[in-house]
Amino acid sequence: MQEGMLFESLYAPESGVYLEQLLLKISPLQVDIWEQAWQQVVQRHSVLRTFII
Repeated sequence: MQEGMLFESLYAPESGVYLEQLLLKISPLQVDIWEQAWQQVVQRHSVLRTFII
């Protein structure tokens, strides 16, 4: 699926669909605060609780 999305985005870059990237640098990382914040996000958005093996 992701390869298809990348292909379509490269094939028609002016379309502006299918590809969005975000890069964040968090420094210094306070792991305990990050874990609490992420847990709140996961509780609020059930799709993020999806797990695929």
